[in-house]
Amino acid sequence: MPLFSRKHKSPQLIKEPLGLNFLIVFILLAALIFFFTHIINFKGEASLAITSLSGPVKIEINNQQQEATASFSQNLDPGEKIFKLTKDQEFYQPFERRITLTEGNETSVNWDLGPNEVFSSGVIVEFKKDSQGVSIVSTPDEAEITIDSQAQGATPFITADINQGSHQLKVSRQGYLEHESTFSVKKGFATQITVQLFPILLPEKPAKIREEGISGFPKVNLSARHDWKADEALADQSQNQYLPIKKIVLYDLSLTEAPYGVETTEWVKGIYYYTLVYEAYSDLPYHYLIDSQGKIFEGKKGGCESFPAEKEDGLEKACRVGYLGKAGEKITQAAQMSFEKLISSTQPLFYQAEVAPPSEIGLNPQETKTLQLEFKNTGTAIWFGREDQAVALRAINGTSAYYDAASWQSAEQISVISEPWVLPDSKVTLDVTLKAPLLPDSSQEQFGLFTKDNESWSKIAGSEVTFKIKVKGEVAIPTIRVRETGTGFLNVRSGPGLMFGVVDQVYPGDTLPLLEEQVGWVKIRYQQNREGWVSATYVEKL
Repeated sequence: MPLFSRKHKSPQLIKEPLGLNFLIVFILLAALIFFFTHIINFKGEASLAITSLSGPVKIEINNQQQEATASFSQNLDPGEKIFKLTKDQEFYQPFERRITLTEGNETSVNWDLGPNEVFSSGVIVEFKKDSQGVSIVSTPDEAEITIDSQAQGATPFITADINQGSHQLKVSRQGYLEHESTFSVKKGFATQITVQLFPILLPEKPAKIREEGISGFPKVNLSARHDWKADEALADQSQNQYLPIKKIVLYDLSLTEAPYGVETTEWVKGIYYYTLVYEAYSDLPYHYLIDSQGKIFEGKKGGCESFPAEKEDGLEKACRVGYLGKAGEKITQAAQMSFEKLISSTQPLFYQAEVAPPSEIGLNPQETKTLQLEFKNTGTAIWFGREDQAVALRAINGTSAYYDAASWQSAEQISVISEPWVLPDSKVTLDVTLKAPLLPDSSQEQFGLFTKDNESWSKIAGSEVTFKIKVKGEVAIPTIRVRETGTGFLNVRSGPGLMFGVVDQVYPGDTLPLLEEQVGWVKIRYQQNREGWVSATYVEKL
């Protein structure tokens, strides 16, 4: 048995080392495969990062469509690539550029896609292998370079004297927005930076060329916002404020480098984008723009009475017109003629309204009821709730018998509209509280919207509304009726006697509340909010 056992084990002692060696070889091969497929290949990849400064964009890389996003990052094979940025809106012009991706590095694109290539901006950072230093080019060139707060000269710029690591870059040129970004320098690679600056498209304090008085809206042939493909999503019309306009002003928006090598339509689009994106306006601050050829463009949406509310820009609250010319040159005759057209084409504004008639209401004597009336502005003029040019609901025939002292502004006027302005085709709701007369009877009165110009009130056509009240029940307080006097009126005095002065008059047939009696005299309330004394000889108690 022992011999048999030794012979049995001997083959096992020979096979075990062979199996172990095979296992070791297998593990080494697997490790090598992992190393070459993951580590070596990873080091051979490059990456591309694209950031859109103007929100989500469609991205193409070598004609391959990527997901629309504002921030893109992906590992790619090294080498030349062509990327393209686009938006669905026609307002924007696609941006396409050839770049080089270098293994082990991230090529970055930070871009603001504007209405065209001239009015876009951003920075592209690439790396070149087996080289060193930093090179910077810009559009436009001759821009001043600052690295880590140290002035370095103007573009095009190149230097090999720079430390490895992260650095702060500033690129600036007069007439353009300053660019700031961060870049890195790596051993064995040259950093190549391309910067495009965005032009400053409005002068800080534009000179006034001319102003004239107007009393309405200009009506001329022009290039409307939809013609020059304005991206209305950039504007915020909810931020508008509205003011009555009495004059039109022409401002000089000429700039040194205008028109930047583009057609005027593209220049207008650039001004629109610059104003809303970089100056943080809710819309253009100019109602019209005129170029040197006399072409007129629609500017601010909403007409001459509409203004961006959040900006104090130093411009007059007028119908604003901007002239697009070249600095140092006089305004052209064609542009002057177009400004004249704006003035001469002005059409007067008109007021008009619609309102649904209310139903008759039944009330007890001196009882009040509040109604809601909805008025629609069907004219071309804006209704204002301002004191100097207010629109108010008033009694058409003067003092009203439905006067409610607790809610009305006077015996003639219920209230001024509650909104600061009501635009054409818009509606406003007014709360109207009516107080029933003293005597059981049916009566009606007519009211309407009136517009105020200085101290004069004018009724708005179509705003007339008739209130009908049926008074039921018993008389709430004693009343009197004025008898015939022979003169057609009865004097109201400030006190019970002829020695008191005459303050007003009432008329035969008037039914009035009786407040107090003295010998030969009675105290009455008339016109709902006034009190006085009349001779008892010419009244009868009811």
